[in-house]
Amino acid sequence: MAATASSASASIGTLVHDVVAELGDVDAPTLQAEIERRWAQLGLTPGWVQERQRAEAHAMAGRAAAYFVSPAAAPGSGSGSRSTLVEVGRAVLKGRVDRLERHTDGSLRVIDYKTGSSKPTAAELARHPQLGVYQAAVEHGAFGDLGTRSAGAALLQLGKASNKSVTLQGQPALADDDDPGWASRLVEETAAGMGGGQFAATPGEHCRMCPVVAACPARPGRGRASDGDGSAQCSQGSPARRGWPTPRHPEQTAVIEAPLRPMLVVAGAGSGKTETMAARVVWLVANGLVAPDQVLGLTFTRKAAAELAERIDQRLRRLQAAGLWTPAPDEEGAEVLGGTPTVATYHSYAGRLVREHALRLGYEPDSRLLSEAAAWQYAAEVVSRYDGDMSEMGKAESTAIGAVVDLAGELAEHLVDTGTLREVLDRIVRAIDATPLGRPEGAAR
Repeated sequence: MAATASSASASIGTLVHDVVAELGDVDAPTLQAEIERRWAQLGLTPGWVQERQRAEAHAMAGRAAAYFVSPAAAPGSGSGSRSTLVEVGRAVLKGRVDRLERHTDGSLRVIDYKTGSSKPTAAELARHPQLGVYQAAVEHGAFGDLGTRSAGAALLQLGKASNKSVTLQGQPALADDDDPGWASRLVEETAAGMGGGQFAATPGEHCRMCPVVAACPARPGRGRASDGDGSAQCSQGSPARRGWPTPRHPEQTAVIEAPLRPMLVVAGAGSGKTETMAARVVWLVANGLVAPDQVLGLTFTRKAAAELAERIDQRLRRLQAAGLWTPAPDEEGAEVLGGTPTVATYHSYAGRLVREHALRLGYEPDSRLLSEAAAWQYAAEVVSRYDGDMSEMGKAESTAIGAVVDLAGELAEHLVDTGTLREVLDRIVRAIDATPLGRPEGAAR
């Protein structure tokens, strides 16, 4: 399978980053030649995507070379990457810096190469943690052979986050800050927190990627069970805790208690759709209008399907426990739930139909429908291997892949083949080309 767009971009960024850091102050052709020498190591799929990525890699090398000879570079000497090992309080800083510049006055500035598409704001630079730690390392003697006075630190944007020319985002020297010791304190406090038995949970953007967010004490609403539609369940002993619906809007009640006939209900996000559907099933079963196995619920996502199925099952059992509904007995006289409702996503239910009835249409019963992830992988391979003219394609590879997946889905949903679609598009293009330009003579303004 072809590499994903994000992983390929990361690999290219790493390659450029390593080449620029290792070779130091050389010209663009030298950097680009080294990129070409290592390019095959990436294992990218041949095609227009690879050629575009190759051009981007060469452009990043050109930006680095332009910086080396620009006035923005330190007037003293610059060098390639350097290793560092230094103690800051109880912390030990170990790693490499991409570039170390020594000014004529003996002060040092650390430059970090960035090949991504995002960059910090001007307001964030003054206390940017990474740059601050670089400066703290300098002042604690990480490069003692060259000096211990920091001239600041900076991010050199080489990727899409750069402007057309060189983009250098600098942080002033710690000595010029109102609180010169903030970076050293940050290192010491971080080390104390990581080495301690507990640490303070601080909500932020990083919460989206935290593996223990469900158990985090700083998470909003922790300790209150969500009802899934924005409402919180009540405490032990309340109707909601026992499984009965929470007080609802009269319109929800009208839906739940509507006669058994076709009905369309339009509701927005957070309006209690799942709660209403579950209560509707319970009401129909309790009134003897349907058996549980006569209920079919279809949703768009697996999460919604699981949530709806769980609520229906729990409330049917509690309906039975409360004596408000008695399941029909089986052949041996034992009470059962009369089957269970079928709740699934549209695609999984379609897959079930294929497995059960494929032979009727001449297909193998073990045929499987493509998942969204599998469809994306196939589309990624098709897009990346395409060797036709893509010079007018100004969008990212991921955009092209998404468009292919969406188009394939729409064609399948409407039972239209690519030949028919091409004929329709050709007619539209011909009609547009035949339309006179400008405003017709005599037309009102």
